[in-house]
This record gives sequence, structure tokens and C-alpha cells, in this order.
Amino acid sequence: SSGINAEYGDPSAKLFVAVVYRPPDASFSSFSKLLDEMGQAIEDLAEHDFDIFVTGDFNIPQVDWESLEILSGGTSESNRSAHRLLSFMSTYLLTQMVRVPTRGSSILDLVLCNNERLISDVTAESTDISDHEMVEVLL
Repeated sequence: SSGINAEYGDPSAKLFVAVVYRPPDASFSSFSKLLDEMGQAIEDLAEHDFDIFVTGDFNIPQVDWESLEILSGGTSESNRSAHRLLSFMSTYLLTQMVRVPTRGSSILDLVLCNNERLISDVTAESTDISDHEMVEVLL
């Protein structure tokens, strides 16, 4: 599991926050269904100008988050899920903000948002309660 800590100082802010856990062996169809449901929720809020944050343990290590390319080595289901996630991000104008590994040398724990200006810092540090780094986002 992963830990996410977020603080925001404006109580009048309109935020959509979703937390995702995608097991390493998740099927493409279950992950795609989750993204479809989240997409519908985002579309329902579109006219209200919400800032969107989607965060959690996605367990998709084969994405190069600098180039947004799928690297070799993943399973077929994981590769399809990676492509689907990148498509979801493109559709909803989401940027992945975690730039440091969160488990071993991989970035598995993600923070996706549609307004990068709200995030002033993202860090990851080891914790005794997980084999993942704890991601901290300063808004």
C-alpha cells in the first residue's frame, strides 16, 4: 500500500479527489472500467471548474513519465492498462507530478492533476509501514 498526505489552505476550493489502487495483476478490463467511471465523474463536474487530483498506487512501472512512453517488460494486461491510463490523462488534461521512484527504481504511486500551479512540491520518503515510499504533496 502507499501513503498520500495532502494539505490545502483554501476551504472554498472546488476539488475532485480520487484515490486509486490498481493491483499488480489487475485485468485491463477492470482498470479500464475504473477509468471510465472516474471519467464520467469528471465530466459531470466539468461545468463547475473543479481542480482534479487522482492519486494512488497504479502499479504500472513501465511508463517513462518524462517521455510518456511505454517501456518494454510489462505484461500484456499491464501494457494495455498503461496505454489506457495515458489516454485517460490526455483526455482530461492531467499531468503526472511524481518524478522520483516510489518503490525500488519505479514510479508506481502517482499524483495526476489538471492544474500544476496548485502543486508547489512533491516528495517521497521511506516509511516503516510500507514497501513503497510515502508521497507528500504540498498544495
